[in-house]
Amino acid sequence: MTFTDVATDSDDFADLGEDFEHTGAVTKGMVGQAVSRLFAADKAVAHAVAWFPLNRKPA
Repeated sequence: MTFTDVATDSDDFADLGEDFEHTGAVTKGMVGQAVSRLFAADKAVAHAVAWFPLNRKPA
């Protein structure tokens, strides 16, 4: 039996996150002494769905 696995390379997630922050959908603040980010998960997923085909290089 053979199967095709999904690509699990996460090297571009920092670029994705930075691009998402530039959309204005992320609020930065402090939680205790930690810098934190608040955003709607559905907006983050929609951004990623649009971002990956344009920016991720094929494996």
